[in-house]
Amino acid sequence: MLYLLYNKVNDQYGHIAGDSYIKACCQALFISVRKQDLIFRLGGDEFLVLLPDTDNSVAQNVIERIKNNLSLPKYDGFICGMSIGCATETISQDFQFARLLKRANESMYKDKKSAKQFENNTKYLNKTC
Repeated sequence: MLYLLYNKVNDQYGHIAGDSYIKACCQALFISVRKQDLIFRLGGDEFLVLLPDTDNSVAQNVIERIKNNLSLPKYDGFICGMSIGCATETISQDFQFARLLKRANESMYKDKKSAKQFENNTKYLNKTC
């Protein structure tokens, strides 16, 4: 899961600017993932990136590309602030998507709470599974 911090753009420049900014961040997301990966916007600032048939090391490579590419979009000097939560699980008979989503969400919020640089919206955060 990915949380983008763009409220400073909204607060300073308005929601139209915030929408433009989030579109730039989405474009950066799309060039970061593989063609089999899926991106969903869960809410205004939360995204889910599903990486099918992916182990932890491949997930780490995708996360690094996401962090690198999301550090590029800027709106009047703002760099995309983000927090990333990651959870992997092998599909089995007892697999529950809700459980996987909950673990990724908890990881993302843990990262979000612990990150001081998240407040100033100038750096991306390092997060691994």
